[in-house]
Amino acid sequence: MSEIPKEIQEMMKSENFNPSQIKITENDQNVMRPDIMQFLMTASIASQAVKMRKYFDDKESKGWTQNFVIPVVPAVQRFEPDTPAQTIYVINDGPAVIFVEINKRFSSPTQLNNGEDMFIDFETHKLECFFVWGVGAAGARALVTG
Repeated sequence: MSEIPKEIQEMMKSENFNPSQIKITENDQNVMRPDIMQFLMTASIASQAVKMRKYFDDKESKGWTQNFVIPVVPAVQRFEPDTPAQTIYVINDGPAVIFVEINKRFSSPTQLNNGEDMFIDFETHKLECFFVWGVGAAGARALVTG
């Protein structure tokens, strides 16, 4: 059995490897030798298995919680958990309206009236930061879990 050419080995190292990217010709005709095809298909399957394994490993909770007591003011405040988190639970326990944005400033803010709450489960560790601001003086609490 022959060795896999270096060009093909380099392509296989990329994260988005796709066997259809490879064209093999012999005597100016497109051909695919069975041993190479078998190797490429196995490599493709292994690549997908690695992605699935990373997903399921990240889905497992690390078992920590972090509480934020937020004195809400009109200015936007940014909060970051110690490490990326899976869930966030925010409670508006002040008399005013608050707004919450997740991970990205100037996205679509969620409005929480007095006594309302919101819960987001990302399933994997995707919560990197959140932003809170209010209209008038208010108070809020956020529970972030990983």
